[in-house]
Amino acid sequence: MALVLLLPLSPLPGGGGVARAQAPGADGTLAPPAPWRLAATLAHDSGAFTQGLFFAGGRLFETTGLRGASRIMELDPASGRELRRAELPARFFGEGATAVDGAAVWLTWTSGRAFVLGLDDFAPRGSFAYSGQGWGLTGHGGLLYMSDGSDTLTLRDARTFAELGRVAVRDGGRPVELLNELEWVEGEIFANVWRSSRVAVIDPPTGRVRRWLDLGPLVPPGLGPEAVANGLAWNPATRRLYVTGKRWPVMYVLEPGPATP
Repeated sequence: MALVLLLPLSPLPGGGGVARAQAPGADGTLAPPAPWRLAATLAHDSGAFTQGLFFAGGRLFETTGLRGASRIMELDPASGRELRRAELPARFFGEGATAVDGAAVWLTWTSGRAFVLGLDDFAPRGSFAYSGQGWGLTGHGGLLYMSDGSDTLTLRDARTFAELGRVAVRDGGRPVELLNELEWVEGEIFANVWRSSRVAVIDPPTGRVRRWLDLGPLVPPGLGPEAVANGLAWNPATRRLYVTGKRWPVMYVLEPGPATP
């Protein structure tokens, strides 16, 4: 049974109802921190090696990785409960995905192939080829942004997957490496930074980090070094951010706030 706890005023794990990142410069970054408020705690499959979350038409989807365990799932956004799934062939290591014209474009890590699946039935609709690694994917207005674990986002045509350009991500002139899961949020790109609990909020045209979200207070204890924060989905209807991590037993719904002075 899925666990749903609405916590608009409840304390965070080990802290208060509003979490703040460290002060600018305290962790070597220059962009200011941004607060967030915990709105809900949902169930999440603790066996899921989460690679990405995304919303499409009010529906919530998740992709997972590992060879032999890579799957795409539709989840109930009110509870986190799995509604249906489809799996990749065992030789592929699934990564992040996003919605394009009623389909999911789903990256693979090192196979140089993005699968296209219908969102209504998960039926195959084709695939795209690309060079290098695939990590995270998001898009807006016919343009996709793809991460590969470096400090650079690749811009691609949403219909053809052709490379259109690249943008280097910088915080005060410093490269921001290990960019992973991506999510378009009202004109900005939110990006998980692998091996950390930080989320960079990026200006798409320039690659400048505008602010940081620190998800550290949400990381479940005792799960091991692979259980990093990974998974961001923005629900435009509620203006809330869904976040989780690899093998986390919970998924959180947040109300992100503006940068702190």
